[in-house]
Amino acid sequence: DKILMASDSWMAYNAPTGKWSIVVNKAEATSYAFDDDNIIGDIRVSATDITSSINQVEAQFPNKDNKDQSAYINIATPSDLLYANEPVNKYSITFDLVNDNVQAEYLANRMLEQAREDLIVSFSTTYYGIQVDAGDVVSVTNSSYGWNNKLFRVMKVNEASLPNGMLGARLELSEYNAQVYDNQDITQFTPVPNSGLSSP
Repeated sequence: DKILMASDSWMAYNAPTGKWSIVVNKAEATSYAFDDDNIIGDIRVSATDITSSINQVEAQFPNKDNKDQSAYINIATPSDLLYANEPVNKYSITFDLVNDNVQAEYLANRMLEQAREDLIVSFSTTYYGIQVDAGDVVSVTNSSYGWNNKLFRVMKVNEASLPNGMLGARLELSEYNAQVYDNQDITQFTPVPNSGLSSP
C-alpha cells in the first residue's frame, strides 16, 4: 500500500484474467466508447457529497535534507473554485516512502485536483465491456445527460448477468479530466542553515 501510494497507483482486480493488477494513475487516451447501442438498462449517476469532498491536503513525509525528520506540505483549493458554503475539509496523509518535497507536493496536488472531479457513474453493458480494464479511460455519450463523448476513468469491471439472460459487464466509472495530470513547476526546498558555525 505504501509503495502504491508513493507512486500514485492502486490495486485492482481484473475479472477476465482472474488476477490482481497495478493501475498507474496517469493520463490515458480513450480506449473504448459507450453509447445507447451498448449500454443496457439505467445509468446510475452520483456525486461526492460536498461535506466529504476534500479541499485541503496536509502531506507529511521524511525529508532527506533534514535527516529524515518529518516535513509537511500544505495546499488548498483556491477560494474562487470552492462551492458556495463549502466547509473546510482537510485530508491528512503520510507518504512514508517519499523523501523530498517535490514528489510529496506533486502527489498532494494531484490528489486535491482529482477531488474536484466528483461525478461517479455506473451502468451495465454488453459483453463488449468485459474487455475494458480498471484504469482505462472511456467515453460515454448519452443525450439524457447531455454527454457527448464525456470522458471517465474505469474504476471497476465486473461480469454481470443481463436482463435478457446474456453475459455482460457492470462498469463503475469516475469523472476524468486530463488537466489533473499536467506537470507543474515545483521547486526543491532547501532548508536554511540553522547556525553560523562553519562545517568541520
